[in-house]
Parts: sequence; C-alpha cells; structure tokens
Amino acid sequence: MLWCAQVTSRLGTLTLAFLILYLQQEGLITARTASVVVGLFGAGVLASGLLGGVVADAIGGRRTILAAQPAAIGVAALFLASPHVSVLCLLALLAGFLSGVDRPAGAGLIAEYVPQAQFPRAYTLYHVGFNIGMSLGPVLSGFLLAWFPPALFLVWAGSSLACAVLVRTLPGDGARTDQTGSAGSPMRRAVRGGTEPFRSPALCAFLTLTFLLACVYLQVNWVQFLSRE
Repeated sequence: MLWCAQVTSRLGTLTLAFLILYLQQEGLITARTASVVVGLFGAGVLASGLLGGVVADAIGGRRTILAAQPAAIGVAALFLASPHVSVLCLLALLAGFLSGVDRPAGAGLIAEYVPQAQFPRAYTLYHVGFNIGMSLGPVLSGFLLAWFPPALFLVWAGSSLACAVLVRTLPGDGARTDQTGSAGSPMRRAVRGGTEPFRSPALCAFLTLTFLLACVYLQVNWVQFLSRE
C-alpha cells in the first residue's frame, strides 16, 4: 500500500515547470516573477528535506504523510482561487514543501514495516515507485495543461486524497522511542536526531557538496527554461 501511495502521490504532484507555464499562460505572473516563484518553490523543497524527517521522528511517519495530504489539497484549491502575485509566491513555497515533506516519512515507514534483511529490496522498490510517478507525472501534466489547465490542481488534490486513503490502511505509528536513551520531549529528541548528520565533518562535507551540485544542476536547467520565455 505504501508503494501504491507513493506512485499515486507522485503521479499527481504539482510539477514546477508546469506550474510556471500555467501561471504565465493565465497571465498571473511575469517572467521576472517566475524566477521568484522558482526560487521559493525550491526553498520549500529544501526545507521539506530538512524538516520532513524531524517531523516524522516526532509524530510518526504515517501521521506525517496523512497530515500533508489535506494541506496539499488546500494549497491546490488556493492556487485556483487566488489571482494575487504575493499569495501565489507563498503558495509556491508551500507547494515545494509539501512535494517532499512526506518522502523521509515514507522511507522511515519502510524501516518500521520491513525486516532489516529485506531493506535493499524494499527501498529499491520504493524508489522505483517514486521514479515511475515522477516520470509519468509530467506527461500527464502536459496533457492536462493543453486540455484544461486548472485540472493540474484538481489532479494534485485528487492524488493527495487517494494517497491519504491508501496510507490510512497501513498499521498505525508505533511508540516513538529514543534509541539513545536521552531525556526530553519527542520533538526535542527528533530535532537532536535531525541535526546529528551535521555533527560529522565527513558527512557534513558530503551533504554540502551534494547541495551545491544540485544547485548548479537546477540553475542550468531553469536558466535554459526561463530563457525560452
């Protein structure tokens, strides 16, 4: 069910390129504002990677995924209802965050549900599902943009609802245990665990280089995209 939820969610997740095309096609943003929307969407994605795991550790992966889906539905509805640039920029930030906040939670659920000996197979299948959804999603978005542009947000909302229905069939989150035995609230322990990788110089250097590589990759792609506008 988790694999199906992953595919369903990614299939309908709002794609940044088609969001920009939709907003420009509807005359809601200019080329200059498009750069701001891209930056805010990317900032949301970055924040989701940093905070998604912390939230999942604090309240549970299943609860995190379930909480993200109605939020995504609400953001999708607001995109259709708001013509104001400032609100659209805020929604782009939230859309970026919601597009990735459930990924650490899903990965954590695999560790809860699957025996350790089957981790390689389980995580491989999970990421295959992610790639299937992310590959077919833009194809679907292209047809929707040409046929009925608001359907981009309707499909996003529908896939979020379907994802929530599938995730609700999963076993409930287990008790949040602290593997280190340290005292403190669950959120405090989750924050401590989330910052743990940054205390290792080697791992911190790796994360920094990975982040810089991603920035260069995304900038090259988006400069090419925006230069054609």
